[in-house]
Amino acid sequence: MTLTVGQSPDGSIKHLHRHSTHLSNELCKGNTLGSDSRYSFNIPGCSESLYVFEAPIDLLSFITLNPEYWKKHSYLALCGLSSQSLHQYLSDHEYITKIFLCLDNDIHGFKATSSIIEELQLHTHYEIQCIRPRFKDFNEDLKFIHGHPIIDGIYDTLKKSINSATKFIVESYSSSKDKSLKDLMNQFSSFYYTYNSHILKKQEQAYQSLLDCAGHALLLARQQYTHLELSHSLNEILDFMKDDITFMLYIDTSDDVAQFTQELNTIKSVFLTKTFHTVDDKHQLIQSLMSLAKLCIYTHVFIFM
Repeated sequence: MTLTVGQSPDGSIKHLHRHSTHLSNELCKGNTLGSDSRYSFNIPGCSESLYVFEAPIDLLSFITLNPEYWKKHSYLALCGLSSQSLHQYLSDHEYITKIFLCLDNDIHGFKATSSIIEELQLHTHYEIQCIRPRFKDFNEDLKFIHGHPIIDGIYDTLKKSINSATKFIVESYSSSKDKSLKDLMNQFSSFYYTYNSHILKKQEQAYQSLLDCAGHALLLARQQYTHLELSHSLNEILDFMKDDITFMLYIDTSDDVAQFTQELNTIKSVFLTKTFHTVDDKHQLIQSLMSLAKLCIYTHVFIFM
């Protein structure tokens, strides 16, 4: 068993985290009773960069894999999924401006990354990037190099599913005529009234309706670009939407449709309340339509995976 120590800036021991080196001994794992979760295992540096991990073993594995200049940077293990120690570390080390989130390549890691990004975006002076392990975590990456059995991550699988979904949309809708708001609403209704069904055929219909809803939204976005005297293909519009940070923020395995209705209400408010659309209105419509399309595609992947 290994034991990692978390210290406060004055050097006081505040936190102990156990990690079993024997696969069958899961009980000897986790934070010890009485640990102050604000001061989990960390290695302070002098640069403006902080690398954040779920577990100390991942942190140490990352340094082993990336030894160059490691003493310059700061490293923090959350020792779980809570961001409490991250906020404490940033408060104690105000020179940090670049944050690299290196959490696990699984659903729990993605959701924690999503939550942390939302929290940090309240502070505009932070530059946030995500670094993904190839496999489940950086310890698995290190084990792979040494020929040990590893646990796969899910990012590549999810991206393949997203690429497959966007390919379907491009092939199905690139040559389609422009659609109206009514067409989009009708398509969304097909999803809304079938997504929660226990009947397999209706579930499959909902699964398909999400991609069709995304296709209709992108066609409306293409139409708005035309009104701005700009010509963009669906492929180009989809390229505008590519962003790993946003990908993290859309991860949601619930069946809540509130995000859909929020985007649709924004779109309807611009379409229906104004007889003349300004350039700003059109840009707002494009962003809302792209956001809706992205939500449909990602939900297609995550809810029905």
